[in-house]
Amino acid sequence: MNYILLTAQQTVTQAANATQEVAPKSPSNDIIGIGGIIATLLVGIVTCLVTWKLTMKSIKQLKISYNIQVFPILSNSVTQNTDINLDDLQIQYKGKNLLNPCLLALEIVNIGNEAINEPPIKIRTDEDIEIIPGYFEDIPAGYEDLWSFDKTNSNSCNILLKHINPKQVVKTRFFLDNLPQKKIIFECPMQNVQTQETAYNNTNTPNKITVSSKSNIILMAITALLFVSIPQWSYYIKQFIFLLT
Repeated sequence: MNYILLTAQQTVTQAANATQEVAPKSPSNDIIGIGGIIATLLVGIVTCLVTWKLTMKSIKQLKISYNIQVFPILSNSVTQNTDINLDDLQIQYKGKNLLNPCLLALEIVNIGNEAINEPPIKIRTDEDIEIIPGYFEDIPAGYEDLWSFDKTNSNSCNILLKHINPKQVVKTRFFLDNLPQKKIIFECPMQNVQTQETAYNNTNTPNKITVSSKSNIILMAITALLFVSIPQWSYYIKQFIFLLT
């Protein structure tokens, strides 16, 4: 951001020098001169944005977003069919009846700009609920041996990922023996890696969040540029009013 402000200040200085070079010989010359100065400012703004984008790409960012959803399996509210009574159905895991079996869908996305190698990802619950490893959905070709599960105990499970490339999505599925009343806990205690939970959306929610953050920084840069160039804009407005009178 400091580099962007420095670039903005240099642009303003160039605009100020251009202002001094404008000779008020005639109204037409003034219009041409002011137009050139405004064009210089616009070029400066574009330069700031391009510089910012290149700078952000050069900065190493390790970020993971995740989304967790739980769906009851044996529930008439899910089937929305009153003619089917699911209470008579049972699902077992290793000979144990699952009281209220649920499907847990976890999606992990690398929203940074660097690959993350072997992140220590774990999901767990503080309740007396068993987490049963399921499967990876839409696993990319060649990743069958690179992504796997490691069940540590009945209430937690590790997700072993050899690496996650930027923008890559990992879709995992688990089974629970009961409907949780608390949030499932997602952990990734890795140095320099940021994690954030995202709301479910049919579109790529993590990308939307990233774009929103970039937009905020762009607006900050433009605001800073306009703020430091207030004296020059005041001069342009006075010149414009002078031409109209």
